[in-house]
Amino acid sequence: MNITRLAGIVALSVASICFAETPAAPQDEKPTPILQGRPDAHVVNDEALGAEFRSIAAGIAFKPPAGGTEIRRQVGGDQVVQFDYPTQHWQLKVTRLVMEKAVPLMTDNDKGKDGVVRQGLLETMAQQLKVDTGGAEILRQDPINVIDTPVGMIAARYDVGTETRLTQRALVQGDDSETMYYIFDFTTPAPQKGPVETDPNCKKAVDVFSRVVESIQLLDQSQLIKDQNERLFFTKALLINITEPKIRKSLVPERWLRLIRDGKDFGYTYVVEEVASGLPHKGEAPVVRAANLSGVRVGVRSRTFPQPGVQLDSESWSWVAMDKKQEEWSNVVVINNPNASDPKLQKSVNTESGVAIWRIKPIKDAMAQDPENRGVRLSDDYKLSVTSNAGDPISKDLPPFYLPRALDHLLPRLLPRGERGYLFATYVSDQKEVVKRYLDVGKEGEYILAGKPIHAIPVQDRVGLEGSITTHYITPEGEYLGSINVDSKLTIIPTDAVTLQQMWKDANLTRPGDVEVPGVKAPESK
Repeated sequence: MNITRLAGIVALSVASICFAETPAAPQDEKPTPILQGRPDAHVVNDEALGAEFRSIAAGIAFKPPAGGTEIRRQVGGDQVVQFDYPTQHWQLKVTRLVMEKAVPLMTDNDKGKDGVVRQGLLETMAQQLKVDTGGAEILRQDPINVIDTPVGMIAARYDVGTETRLTQRALVQGDDSETMYYIFDFTTPAPQKGPVETDPNCKKAVDVFSRVVESIQLLDQSQLIKDQNERLFFTKALLINITEPKIRKSLVPERWLRLIRDGKDFGYTYVVEEVASGLPHKGEAPVVRAANLSGVRVGVRSRTFPQPGVQLDSESWSWVAMDKKQEEWSNVVVINNPNASDPKLQKSVNTESGVAIWRIKPIKDAMAQDPENRGVRLSDDYKLSVTSNAGDPISKDLPPFYLPRALDHLLPRLLPRGERGYLFATYVSDQKEVVKRYLDVGKEGEYILAGKPIHAIPVQDRVGLEGSITTHYITPEGEYLGSINVDSKLTIIPTDAVTLQQMWKDANLTRPGDVEVPGVKAPESK
């Protein structure tokens, strides 16, 4: 498992305690005979295709070529799924393209209201393919229909180094508004010269991709939208009822956690929760905010050994005002890998910090009805700014159901008892995106955690509709009992300082270090 990715899984888990017609037979095969009148007469036993891939979240289903290895998309990214075929040197990649303005599949020669001809996506992508590959040979560029779905087809041959490739691309129009398309890219080897259609491997690839395209279905997402709206209703009520007294009552001053993967301890975490007016800044006096604004501050120190000889240390602080309209957070991850062949990779330091502020912003609006503010209306403005040592600064607009990191940490303990679902938005550092986070409160009952029976309420937690599920177990009184993620084989259970010190030599169970302030020199220690 990727070390940085593992660190993200651990951090998220710790912080949360706290996506027809009959396919034509290949030219070199005869179709399977089917007796007339049988109810399955329209079905062909197509061994060229694998099991159906279906994603309600992406809104699409299809059958990929058989024998591939599935690689799921990153949460919040444009990629839906990817299938790799090492033996054949094939790759099928499916992405979703969402545009702010409508773009037709084919160029609309009738000028619009502005007198401009609308360029079609099919023509645009064919031109771009030539640019990206240094002059691809376009072999096909035409529209087709799969059932009632418009699809644009492109095929191109081009060279990459010493290799020649054939890319077949299907542009599937996702809705009548012309603002969403699914892009199917199927890349396979091709002969450098001569007609592609006479090459047996290319013939096979073309036939297989044709079958894939004919299997595409656009899925009805109306139930998904209904479910999300119901969740948002309960989320709004929850956020209103997360009051300062409730937050204060949920705090646990100190907490020690065992990190277990596949039944073996591979690290530990120490957590601090306290009332404060901001992050602890190194070499700077405590923050004094207007109206003596207080909030809750959470500090997390973790040490893990994800691979033999590799040590990962992380320190983080997160703070949110009690009214949930301001937040700050900072995270430092140090990876020590003395076995790395490149000396530059033997030690790496990654830093990230974020600030989110909610405010009421005046916006010009000629239709504003308020006689005292004619031409101006007031609008909620909620933004997140993120900086790191590994890229450019990021700015994101936030929805009203955004969950600040400190509350993220406390959330399972703040949820009302009773089987119900919630929907939040959370920032995921790996993808640098604000994505949906689903929580479902389960039924109180008897469960097994780390091999022991417990009486608890399970809270299922996942980033993205189809994301990996972490289940947190909470007592009816709100006490945290532990978490488990079956996919990553990660279990987190509470413990105490003495146990961790016995298990780990030189265990560091101190508070995370103060946050560095650019341009401010820390005082020398005496």
